[in-house]
Amino acid sequence: MATHLDENTAAADAADIADEIAGGLEADDETTHLAAVWNGLVARGDELGGRVHAAERRTGRARARLNVVDSRWDATDSAFSRRTLDEAGGDTKEAPYKTFYGKASASEVNSFGVQREIEFGRKVVDVLAVDASSPLTTEWSPRWVANTDALETAAGARDAAVRAEAPLDAEQTLYINDINLELDRLEGDLKKLFPGQPKRVSAFLAPTRATKRRKAKVEDGGDGT
Repeated sequence: MATHLDENTAAADAADIADEIAGGLEADDETTHLAAVWNGLVARGDELGGRVHAAERRTGRARARLNVVDSRWDATDSAFSRRTLDEAGGDTKEAPYKTFYGKASASEVNSFGVQREIEFGRKVVDVLAVDASSPLTTEWSPRWVANTDALETAAGARDAAVRAEAPLDAEQTLYINDINLELDRLEGDLKKLFPGQPKRVSAFLAPTRATKRRKAKVEDGGDGT
């Protein structure tokens, strides 16, 4: 009768379910002694869920920063492309446009992945450095350096944030597995306490069934989501 939680269940959601189970167990004098384990799971899930939420927020912020920095890098690329094309007299086969873009257009470069954009930016800076005194270099090299450095830093921060979530994902999986183990134990204990009373046993396990959880929210005046 106990429905196991999916292994992808978030720790915070699992802690909510554990809390409801603990509340049910505490509501009956015959099962109060079983609540301690579930209250412990609630505390564990709340703590883990807090760390997961913080990590996800850091990743979200890092991704948002990367998107903005990448957009600024793309704008530099587009503007530089127009400038070099103007100096080439509008001919994509002439320098300096061809020197930097070859057969690629600025829009194609904009569609590169972040790592390729960083590599392209570094290449532009290296080529510009060949003639350090040219107006094109003095005007554009600082902009390319700044924006490519910022892009690399933002990409590194995003990657680090994503990597930091991996151990938490594993920890959440272990937490869900422990809850499912305790669900099996609880069901066995309840059947011993209430032999021949499946409805009474089922009442304690109701929080594990998502459809009933949604229905209860509707009946309680919630939105059912």
